[in-house]
Amino acid sequence: MAFTEIIQAWLFFGLLIEVLKVSGVSVNARDFVHGDYPDKYITTEALPRYLSEWEQKARKMPEHVRKGQSVKQQDILMLSIQFRLQQISGQWWEDAPLHWVDRPEESYEMALPLPLQMSIAVLCETLDRAGRRFGNVERRPIEHMLRNNSLVDELKARAWCPSEISFVLQGLSDTSAFFASRLERRRLQADHSKCSANKCRALDIIAERYQTRHVPECRGCQNAGIDSYELAATLRRGQIPRACFRLTDHSRRKPIRLIIGESGPYVAISHVWSDGLGNPKANSLPTCQLIRLYGMINALDIDFANGTPAVWIDSLLVPVQKGQEKRLALSQLCNYYRAAEKVLVLDSDLLGASKACTREELITRVFFSTWMRRLWTLEEGILSRGNLVFQLCDGTVSLRELSESDHFSASVTGIGNVFGGKMREFLPNLADHQGRTEGDKTRLSIFADLLPALEYRSTTKAIDEQLCIAHILGVDARELVTIDDVQLRMKRLLELLAQNGSKFPMRLLFTKEPKLQLDGFRWVPTAFMAFEHDDVNYLRERDEKFNTGFSDKGLLIKGIGAWTLPFGGEIFKKVTYIEVEKSIFALTPVPVGQSCRDAEGFWTPQVLEQALKVDPAQHWHPEMQAMLGTSPETTAILFGGPFGMLVSIHYSEGQAGDPDGSLIYARPIGQFYMRELMTATQSFVTHGPNSSQIKIVQPTWTLSGTEKDMEEALEKIYDPETSTFLHSKVIPHSQRWCIG
Repeated sequence: MAFTEIIQAWLFFGLLIEVLKVSGVSVNARDFVHGDYPDKYITTEALPRYLSEWEQKARKMPEHVRKGQSVKQQDILMLSIQFRLQQISGQWWEDAPLHWVDRPEESYEMALPLPLQMSIAVLCETLDRAGRRFGNVERRPIEHMLRNNSLVDELKARAWCPSEISFVLQGLSDTSAFFASRLERRRLQADHSKCSANKCRALDIIAERYQTRHVPECRGCQNAGIDSYELAATLRRGQIPRACFRLTDHSRRKPIRLIIGESGPYVAISHVWSDGLGNPKANSLPTCQLIRLYGMINALDIDFANGTPAVWIDSLLVPVQKGQEKRLALSQLCNYYRAAEKVLVLDSDLLGASKACTREELITRVFFSTWMRRLWTLEEGILSRGNLVFQLCDGTVSLRELSESDHFSASVTGIGNVFGGKMREFLPNLADHQGRTEGDKTRLSIFADLLPALEYRSTTKAIDEQLCIAHILGVDARELVTIDDVQLRMKRLLELLAQNGSKFPMRLLFTKEPKLQLDGFRWVPTAFMAFEHDDVNYLRERDEKFNTGFSDKGLLIKGIGAWTLPFGGEIFKKVTYIEVEKSIFALTPVPVGQSCRDAEGFWTPQVLEQALKVDPAQHWHPEMQAMLGTSPETTAILFGGPFGMLVSIHYSEGQAGDPDGSLIYARPIGQFYMRELMTATQSFVTHGPNSSQIKIVQPTWTLSGTEKDMEEALEKIYDPETSTFLHSKVIPHSQRWCIG
């Protein structure tokens, strides 16, 4: 028997038989094989029937029996996953509860055909979904535990954008990614050589080279536009301009003309300029494109005023010339999409799809469309969720139609549900956040919902980000459009959000994106789109610690752990040891390009060796290099676990009658690794001598013994040439800070 046949017999047929046998379902393997040798092939045509039998048997069982069976079935599935991780993909899922099997000493990566790997993955995911439903148990889905290297190679060979491959690795199951990889997509012909792991740059626009496109069948036509004076007057009156279509039969050269309207239903167009429907030079579009828009809008069955279709599209109705009118239009973009009868999405990939496609295919195409990768379309999609429709080659489909089917499917298709969930994550419903929130709880979750939606989106102009976020969160953007400096615009956005009651997680101190270089704001990002995936996940952990408010000097923080670092006459060196509350920690600067959250929590001989090899002149940030060999004045370490932020304290001021005490103004110096000194009994220090846990584990433990252990461990590694030792004091959590 060939090697691949052995794997197939075990991980496909064996897995299927063993999982269903637990629930009393007998499987005939012949039901899953069609054809005769040498043209035999596996089919899952009979699988829904077996799953239905499984469900019927499960429904008749007592709950405790059903849940017990579910645990056994999960163990079988996890054993299959463990083998695939270690021996086929070369990976090891460290967080998996693989207590029933020892980790093998050696890994033998097996080269299996991709179709065979995917057949096993499809079956495993389907059985897992069915087991979670039939067993009526909540457990972590297994579909994200494996990342198929062969599939990644396949995506690279098909010229997928690095940002899309990164997303597949971070957020999709193998079967969902494989399904998406089979779809023909026009965008794959773009140049992705400048794209990064979370940003596609193939869509960026160079205004000087931009060419507005005609429809493919056009042999040449003139542009038609709107009257710029009428547009300016409408904007100054605070009205929403509409381009109303007028058909003219008397001229083939100008079969259509546009007039400005200020009332009545209209359709807003949401598109990406890389598809050719923009115009940076004039408020006009080719006649062929306008005729196409006329047909699409007319087909939406909207009762237009006087029967005249009306449209809002930025190419026609946002003035191209800089000035008051353009600023007015940009500041009111949110209102244009909210007030539209429908918002029609035009995307070149989607225009090649048909309504006859399955829901799985349509929602996958929408998710991987160009439209889902741009910043402006995020705003447009969020503000018009209820009225959003996507144009296909033979009609439209609404967002509601694509995402409303969230029921669990016992069949082999769970792909639509996977992408439906991802659509809600990357196009979130933030209506409750738009300046009309009730209580602080909703406002605190803004960033947890918004950051994932921004992670894989890009924009040609970085300064557009603050304007889009302002529109999404219901902030008045009229002042923002007058600010042309990206840092000053971000600063003002944060001030406006803070004044509206929005709060920001203090975890921003420990993320590694570029920070604002402005007093009072040096701990917040220059761009929310700049976060890397691990930072997005870190900030989404629903940390309950948020900044407490806003003053004329910046954003305020309260509730963060902090220790003083009284250098006195001591000199700052490579390693700073601090003793605080009976524990000893080692502080070392985070090198350029790293994050304080990348480090282990304990200071071991191996970590010490690595830290001493670091060359400050090459690896340290300039702020840290400047401190080397000096005696810093008043400094403190703010911490959030095994990582911290070193700050210099400039001054403090008391607040008369304020129960929160004084306000300390400090400037961040840089991120630091903060590792505990490792000893055999050190973890007992915080428990205390009367802890029942200590009495069971080590009944002879004493605090003095541990202190002696730590002193001896420190003596072995302390080097006065490279190290400084300080006695630190705890700063109360009630202390308020202005960092920056």
